[in-house]
Amino acid sequence: MFKQSRLLPFIVVGVLLTTLFHFQVRAVTQAPINTQNSPIVHSTDQETLDGRSELPNDGSPNYTRKRLKLPSNFESLRAFASKRFEDEVDPAEMQEGLADNHASVSFSSINGGYRRDRLLILYEDHIDLFTNEREIPPVSDSPADQTQEEVQTPAEHNVIPMVASCGGIYSPNNPYACCNGGNCTYWAWYKASTVWYQQMPGFNDAKYWAGQASAAGWPVSGEPGSRTISVSSSISSTGHVWFNEYLGWNILWGNEMNWCQWGPRDPVSHYFYQSNQGYIYPKQMWWRPQVTMTVSPTLWASSQNQWILFSGQSFTQNTIVDVTTPGGSMVSLRGAQVFVSNSGSLWIQAVLNARGWWKFRVVAQDGQRSNPVWLWVN
Repeated sequence: MFKQSRLLPFIVVGVLLTTLFHFQVRAVTQAPINTQNSPIVHSTDQETLDGRSELPNDGSPNYTRKRLKLPSNFESLRAFASKRFEDEVDPAEMQEGLADNHASVSFSSINGGYRRDRLLILYEDHIDLFTNEREIPPVSDSPADQTQEEVQTPAEHNVIPMVASCGGIYSPNNPYACCNGGNCTYWAWYKASTVWYQQMPGFNDAKYWAGQASAAGWPVSGEPGSRTISVSSSISSTGHVWFNEYLGWNILWGNEMNWCQWGPRDPVSHYFYQSNQGYIYPKQMWWRPQVTMTVSPTLWASSQNQWILFSGQSFTQNTIVDVTTPGGSMVSLRGAQVFVSNSGSLWIQAVLNARGWWKFRVVAQDGQRSNPVWLWVN
């Protein structure tokens, strides 16, 4: 008994050290794991995040990795990328973030029927450039997929301009008309006012919203996102706008009103391609969430849940995390998959069953979103 009691502290210490060894803290100076071979090709036949929904094959990401030298006049990664790819992308479309806890810049461009995703990661003495190019699948505008925005002639409408209530929705200062209790622009303006706490000016028909919102200072992007406004010019002759609550395997889940149809419709779903004019995001505020470091075990492609800790600031309850898979598909983590322990710590659990770069963005309840975070899954 005496010998066992003397050995016990050493046994406990050994177990703790072994556990710590297997729990990897992705430090700022650490390079991505297992990314030394180029090209990097990974299969993503079926991907799941929550263990419940399976994603059809969305194409195998064909990553190519190139190591670039730091120029002698290097100023910032964004400036470097803007100059190197000035003919490929507008610098305003570049997203600054973290990739395995290193500074990163990412962007996408479309050339013909192909989409090219680029990720640049800054290290002490070089830059890693990852490129993934894939074909854009064709889409068809089937009438069954489209919202019937216009169902009557104007002569049959009961149109009331600038009304404080429409379809049972109270929205003072709303600049849009109400027709028999419904108008898509009335609803989208109301959601921006009550979710983002931002009141937009009165724009023209829905199909013009993206350009006019951008001119008025609201960010507009072709990337889908939770708690955004979708803009379509193909759903009706005057266009259509609706509010997106979250992403569900390349489908937008949200709510809307329709012209001259009473009240909001919730929930509704639309395909990504129907937002052919882009997505309006809330103006970024100083209190938006920020991710400064990630902590996790080594991430492996697996059918089991894996936990990841995001450290940063301004994390709040009812947070959603938008995820982009290596194959380019998107989905939102929410509910029990996202746990905010305090304003500086956020845990997510997900089934990451495809190798490659995974992208995460924290979306607060008011639509404010974090810098993109990229993590390599082996």
